[in-house]
Amino acid sequence: MTGYLTTTVVRRGAQRPPLLSLALLLVPPVIAGGCDPPSEPAVVVIEPSNPPALVAFREEADPQWKAVIAERDGTFRVRPAGPYHVVIACEWSAVHPSSVWIMEYARTPEDGPSVKHECVRDTYDFNVRGQVGPPGVAYFGTTSRAGYDPQWGFDFPVVAGSYDLFIRVDAQLAIRRDLAISAYTDLGPIDFTLEDTVTLVPVTFRVSNQQPDEIAKVGSHLDTGSTTAVLQEPMTAATGWTSMFVPESALRATDRQIATVSASRIGVGPKHQSYRRSSARDVRVSDPPSLALPEPLGPVTFEKVGDRLTATVSLLPEHDEVTLRWTTESGGVGKDHRIELSRAFLDAATASSIALELAGIPSFRDEWRHAPEVQQRYELFTNRRLPGELESSSVSELTPRVLPAGPTPRP
Repeated sequence: MTGYLTTTVVRRGAQRPPLLSLALLLVPPVIAGGCDPPSEPAVVVIEPSNPPALVAFREEADPQWKAVIAERDGTFRVRPAGPYHVVIACEWSAVHPSSVWIMEYARTPEDGPSVKHECVRDTYDFNVRGQVGPPGVAYFGTTSRAGYDPQWGFDFPVVAGSYDLFIRVDAQLAIRRDLAISAYTDLGPIDFTLEDTVTLVPVTFRVSNQQPDEIAKVGSHLDTGSTTAVLQEPMTAATGWTSMFVPESALRATDRQIATVSASRIGVGPKHQSYRRSSARDVRVSDPPSLALPEPLGPVTFEKVGDRLTATVSLLPEHDEVTLRWTTESGGVGKDHRIELSRAFLDAATASSIALELAGIPSFRDEWRHAPEVQQRYELFTNRRLPGELESSSVSELTPRVLPAGPTPRP
């Protein structure tokens, strides 16, 4: 089986065609011999954060996928002569090996000399434990634990490194910096009232481009490079775009405080599509920013015929990349297939379609395919990066649940 993703190419400076079509299709593989490039192109280094299940590569002009073997340092190297595709498959869990994230990057050499990819791991070197009172939330690395009892405990799986520990109780945040972890660590009882704490301060933003029928939300988080702490969960912004932040006196120069504002419409139309627009921006307490929500994406029509998923959209907002995502989940087993097309790829491609040949890839496993009887989720979204800001716009659709067949009635 082979998958195809097709798109009408939009070149910079040219008039946009009326429709942009993206599709994911499974068809039999085609095996063909490759040929050497006419010259020695520059190396693109593929850098997964953890060992992937497979890495494959092909030129846009060549339909044949080629397996890429890891270097001694764990990276993968390819030499694209022009627009190219890279597929990275990451298994999520040793317990459920068929849970997989398959990502195809459609890029050009002008997109940069590296492809960085986060392969999530489920095995860790050590654990960091502790007990806290009163109720609150603790953050360590990329994970968090909430406690609702007067005394509660946390247990964080980590790899060796230096981390910050944050504990939030209402509007108070306790901070422990630079905890070096090289073995199992028990921090023991932590009395929040005796910790060095700061009081979070409210910051109100000026947000434009919201539509009357949208649900508005605002949230914030702190990223220190080693640990991410949520300062305010996304809350309805019916009374204003206000969120909580750490005073600048408690921050380091490398810390980032990020506000996220969003507007959404849920369950719209006969197919109950959801629309969401968001803007995430670095914030300084002393300088509340003005934010503009990106333009909406769509309308979008998703169509699945057999193993073919098609998303057709009449209008794209300004973007750096466009991503089509197809996910399923059943019995703890999740499958996430995506293709991300860079703007440079769309501008440089000479063909009118792009192919995603998942099952035609060497070592691709049949259990990584989506089961047709499982509920499907389709999503099309765009991202645009500005200095200190990320804009996103998306449309998603969830298919009706497939009910199990009942007993056959007796005649």
